[in-house]
Amino acid sequence: MTHRDRGIVAVLGVVLVALAIATALPGPIANPGPTPTPTTPIAGPSATPSGPPDVVYREGVIGRPSSINPLTARTQADRDLVALVFSGLVKLGPDGTYLPDLASGWTVDPKGKSWTFAIRPDAQWQDGVPVTADDVVFTVGVLKSPGYSGALAASWNEVNVVAVDPQTVTFTLTSPIGGFLQAATIGLLPSHLLSETPVERLADDPFSLQPVGSGPYVLTSWSTEAATLVPVSAANQPVVADPSSEPSASGPPSPTPTVAPTATPGGSASGAAPSPSAAASPSVTGGVALPGIQLSFYPDAAALAAAFRAGDLDAASGLPPELANQLAAGAGNRLLEYPRTTLTAIALNLRPGNSELRIPALRHGLLATIDRRTIINDVYGGAATRADSPIPPSSWAFDPKASRQVRLDLKRAAADFKKAGWRKLTGGWAAPGARKPFAMEIITPDADSNPRALAVAEAVAADWRAFGLQTTVSGLTPTEFVDRLSKGTFEAAAIDVNIGLDPDLYPLFASTQVASGGSNLTGIQDVALDRDLIRARAPGTLAARKAAFSVLQARLADKQYVLPIAFSTELVVLSDRVQGPTIRELGDASDRYWDVLTWRLADGG
Repeated sequence: MTHRDRGIVAVLGVVLVALAIATALPGPIANPGPTPTPTTPIAGPSATPSGPPDVVYREGVIGRPSSINPLTARTQADRDLVALVFSGLVKLGPDGTYLPDLASGWTVDPKGKSWTFAIRPDAQWQDGVPVTADDVVFTVGVLKSPGYSGALAASWNEVNVVAVDPQTVTFTLTSPIGGFLQAATIGLLPSHLLSETPVERLADDPFSLQPVGSGPYVLTSWSTEAATLVPVSAANQPVVADPSSEPSASGPPSPTPTVAPTATPGGSASGAAPSPSAAASPSVTGGVALPGIQLSFYPDAAALAAAFRAGDLDAASGLPPELANQLAAGAGNRLLEYPRTTLTAIALNLRPGNSELRIPALRHGLLATIDRRTIINDVYGGAATRADSPIPPSSWAFDPKASRQVRLDLKRAAADFKKAGWRKLTGGWAAPGARKPFAMEIITPDADSNPRALAVAEAVAADWRAFGLQTTVSGLTPTEFVDRLSKGTFEAAAIDVNIGLDPDLYPLFASTQVASGGSNLTGIQDVALDRDLIRARAPGTLAARKAAFSVLQARLADKQYVLPIAFSTELVVLSDRVQGPTIRELGDASDRYWDVLTWRLADGG
């Protein structure tokens, strides 16, 4: 499979729904870039963190960096480094909240179409140059450029930005989105260093191997084996994202009129900004702050696990559940389980030509035959949560009463099939008016591009066959998979969809998204559903948005347009030497660094 194909799968197969504007995750691009030299020094401070080696936090990850850039990151190692080196206007807070980062505050108009951010007067790039509105305009310009091929491209098509003055920017949205703060977490790029770089060359530009960010850590050196980072303060630069320098409750300079952000989920923007103490993770007593971070890169899970067992690491991320649990069971270790927003689901083709699948009772019956508990145990190794809705159960927007559970129940499934007009024949189930059994095909990415999706498809097919429904699985190359999805030439498809930290299901289900290039794979067109989707994505108070999401989830549960399987869990094994990391919902695994400035290492290493 080519690197271009991998990019296609990531965009349309794995992160199929960038969720218009609301998604702010770095995405893969077409080729892997140049192989770094054995050691890539970064201009600036020494590669050796200040302080003794035993107070350096050491984490192992699988894979290696190749493009350390918020817009062109290809690998998890890239995204992990980006999370430490770069900052956005806004950053993640505890319990699904958003906090100021490079921005000191923001305002939003009553219709939710105009968002204005004031940039902190002390915000600087790691080379000492001030962060300005030009950097925001430049970053968005790259995202909207025809030459940009990353996964974020579609997310910013309907966003325009202007520099009001050097410290103020205004975003104008074609459609109001309550979750725009999630988009504002994207790492900014320095226009003074990259304005002359063609967008097509950005991924492989020297900058992406020697990045200059505005985040809390400076990358001092890296190789194919490890990367070393030190706090900005240790590099004699101001610490931009240190919680101690965040806005106080009284509020910093903000756009006029002043509306400081609240620390609440759901995109609200009213009231006073929270104090740093209220916004930070639970306090950590004792220990020493992290004077340095070393990320070590491993070719596979076995090598990473061996290094952790040998005591070479304080943490290991990206391990399969079996290995992660084995390591966590060791003396002095523990396991952190972060809920993710990536949904694995079976998407059904509900276009008019597939009348057999357009009856809600039939879809309820299909879901009732799937043993999701066994799939979670066997395919995910237990590191997942059953999905009863496209909204993650860890989300502020999830309503368990509106998203009713559909349990494994073959008797109920048979009743639902019969209610939909299907008949049980000797060789299987026949659709209404048909004389022969219906043959269901599940398409899925092949084992090289998404082995977990393939495993889920195989498990679902086995359950459907056991129920008596003729079912086959077709593992397709990325190009084949995307082609059949886009043309609607399938009955069912196993997909992974990143729903986002602020859910927006409009791109996945709205009638307008059925056209070529849209993300509505099912082809469903329902005016009543469209209204619910628009209300749920609209700005408003937290209570109003929750109420709108409850109505939407009730409709989705009634109609069952997709068959939700599971939401994955991110596992991180930690030595007890590490204190402070706090669980919150993650969009990408790199979001686990949301509270890194509160982490400590126990005294006595």
